[in-house]
Amino acid sequence: MKINIYSIWSDYNFYIYLAIFIASVIALLSAIRKFIDLNSSENEDETKKDETENIIADENAREEEKIEETDEKENISKENKEIEKDLELFSLANEGENKKDLSPAEEFVKNISDYMKDLDSRMKNIEKKLAQKDKQEQTVKFLSDIVSDYENLDKEKIKARIEFLISDLKK
Repeated sequence: MKINIYSIWSDYNFYIYLAIFIASVIALLSAIRKFIDLNSSENEDETKKDETENIIADENAREEEKIEETDEKENISKENKEIEKDLELFSLANEGENKKDLSPAEEFVKNISDYMKDLDSRMKNIEKKLAQKDKQEQTVKFLSDIVSDYENLDKEKIKARIEFLISDLKK
């Protein structure tokens, strides 16, 4: 069925349905706007309440921090005085021993030389472990070569290779 576009424009029912459709779209858009405005106003009220509560809480927290800071300063000053007294007593008692102590530079050099002494033994252990791994890899490769060439080798060559392998593993 073919509908002629020109005949639709002359039909009154088309205009009635078009007007109903436009009115419903306008009503829908206005309802959505009102809903968004309603939610935003509720959120604004809540945010205002939250802001006032936050301001009050911040003021209370600042007052508490000031009180804590003054208490901490008093405690720190008392502790500092006690520490200074202890340091004075300690320094008077240990004046002779301080001469025997090493300076930080001397301790650093001593630690480096100790580390270097241990380095040689550690390197030897690493070399031994690598040599064992190499022997194992060479042994596996040697045996796989024997198996792959088994048909082409004579008994004497196989025996010679196995003896070489045993002598190498004994080392």
